[in-house]
Amino acid sequence: MTITRATRGRLLVVLTLAVILGACGADENDAVPAQGASTTAAGGTALEGTTWELNAQGFDLPGLDQIRPTLLLAGGMASGWGGCNRYNGPYTLTPPATLTFGNVAQTAMACGPVETAIEREYVSRLGKVAKYAMGGPGLQLQDSSGATVLAFSAADTSLEGTWAVTGFLTASGSAFTSGEASAAPTAVFGADGNVAGTTGCNNYNGPWKQGPADAVQIGPLAKTLMACTSAALTAQEESFTKALETSVRAEVTSREATLLNSAGQRTVTMTRS
Repeated sequence: MTITRATRGRLLVVLTLAVILGACGADENDAVPAQGASTTAAGGTALEGTTWELNAQGFDLPGLDQIRPTLLLAGGMASGWGGCNRYNGPYTLTPPATLTFGNVAQTAMACGPVETAIEREYVSRLGKVAKYAMGGPGLQLQDSSGATVLAFSAADTSLEGTWAVTGFLTASGSAFTSGEASAAPTAVFGADGNVAGTTGCNNYNGPWKQGPADAVQIGPLAKTLMACTSAALTAQEESFTKALETSVRAEVTSREATLLNSAGQRTVTMTRS
């Protein structure tokens, strides 16, 4: 096919325009900032979807060595443990680093004076948050002046490890008890998927699995068959093993864990040993 000089000229114009338009399109896309880039710390921990545990930085109240409130941001809803009660409420996140919290609702468990003071101060400070910053140390929630009002580190949310049981739901489901102080149950969640420990009377073991979104599955559990030395220990064993086997969620931090059943009741509370 013969291409005339006029045809070559028209082709050159078309090709030139295509190059210009393509270059313009590339520049425009390059100028758009990556969405969510400011919601990840240098270490790769995401602001949302991470369970954060309160640091003592700037929080001068006794008891923080044992009681560390938590914060989870997911899908516009903040939730966590305030030091005694569970809480939840809406939050608004606006790029590049604006974060505010709405009204917080809490459960109504009775708390001791130390827990009450920590929880009251923690929830009060959430209401002062206007923005956030993330870095190697973790998450800092700041007021409108840029002062840090709450500082957090990412919590260890794995059940794997050795735990001392501090409470469990009774077999009837009507009460939560600390059990027999002289024969408290224990739990060791192994990396091999086996959990073992004592009920305070017999030893037990069985499979366990922790999945995404706090999901957990424990049991069925097998126990030794030693006769318990009291009716109270027999009742504790029945209640504790049932509490473990009916647990479907695990809210875990670096220090504590709360297991819950499908009705949202606490089944077992534990501290890391």
